[in-house]
Amino acid sequence: MIPTTIGLGRQFTNAIRDRALPRSIGSLLMTEKSWLPFSHWNLRYNPFGELTPSERAAVAVFDVRPIVQQLAQKQTAVQFIGPCGRGKTTRLLALQRHLAIPSTATIYLPPLSWAVPRWWYKTLQVVGAPIIIDEAQRMPLPVRKMIFRRRVPLVLGTHRDLTGPLRRAGYQVFTYAVGPQNDARHVAAVANARLSAARLTPAEVPQLSIEDAQRLVARFGDDLREIESFLYHQVQQQVGCNGQMRFVD
Repeated sequence: MIPTTIGLGRQFTNAIRDRALPRSIGSLLMTEKSWLPFSHWNLRYNPFGELTPSERAAVAVFDVRPIVQQLAQKQTAVQFIGPCGRGKTTRLLALQRHLAIPSTATIYLPPLSWAVPRWWYKTLQVVGAPIIIDEAQRMPLPVRKMIFRRRVPLVLGTHRDLTGPLRRAGYQVFTYAVGPQNDARHVAAVANARLSAARLTPAEVPQLSIEDAQRLVARFGDDLREIESFLYHQVQQQVGCNGQMRFVD
């Protein structure tokens, strides 16, 4: 996991931005390099550190509108399939943020949850429409059958194709492979969305070029998590340095 960047400096700059601190204190802190090690790039924090779920949803580069239209159809299931680190969870978070309705229910199934009865019970307690399940392949067969039997709209992040059991339960299934679209343009868009979200003032912030994004894709393939981890350490190593931010040496 990428080290978190939500430290004291970030808390103070957020408070300044939200006017939760007196202006005199805010001005003092805004000029203090120890609080803002990335300020000379006009950034409040390292953009490639671990984000909160709401922050991840806010910077997601993903058009949710077609999915929302599909979920409006009767007994629909949408599944995002792909290996770790390709963007499945980010899509689920973006959908959850866009739907923003009380009836939406979300659950993440941790490793080995299939073997823990407490998680069976916790999963079956989830009630909503739609139900969003991250790591849906971890549902044990009895739980999966009971969830699918409800016939409410489903959004699944999964490593395994669940088309067969979904169709047997009467669902219309829409499947999206996550990863193949992570080309240089998408990588640049994702990185630049994070950079913009970390902006300190309305002035410009560094941008990842298509050329650098192509180098990252050549090195890491479609693994966004590995790319973001690499960029985190690249940026972190430049604390205290002057000049243009370097993304790829």
